[in-house]
Amino acid sequence: MNLASLEQQLLEIQRKLQSKINSALKNEVSTTSRETLKKHIQTDVYDQYTSQAAEPYIRRYDQGGLLDDENIETIMIDDNTLMIENTTTNDKFRKYIPEIIESGTGYTWIHSEIYKNQPYPRPFVERTFEELKSGVAASALRNGLQRQGINCK
Repeated sequence: MNLASLEQQLLEIQRKLQSKINSALKNEVSTTSRETLKKHIQTDVYDQYTSQAAEPYIRRYDQGGLLDDENIETIMIDDNTLMIENTTTNDKFRKYIPEIIESGTGYTWIHSEIYKNQPYPRPFVERTFEELKSGVAASALRNGLQRQGINCK
């Protein structure tokens, strides 16, 4: 076996492994990231605030709201990078909702206790990232590779 042949074989192994990593990112890691984000939306956003206002706010739990799957995008940035983003906006004011909730500033509903107590940060994106970074995403990647026949530790 000559060096050129060995290099060609290594490149083919690398290509196949990268394909399996991409599949795991698009499937297991994407699903786990969505579930983790939704968990933090519920615990860090919705469970942290209940309006006491005379004019109640109708929360959009799943139809157009933060938990709506249509507002949670997972996008492959490159071969090794999966981005997850919540794209929820307030149609009336054309505001990007996650940034307002994450920072705790920018609330415009004057009947809200949050408006009166700004900043009122609920960093659900940051907490999602920290949880995924703590080993949750790596475990999902491992599961995806094992699904495809690659034995991982």
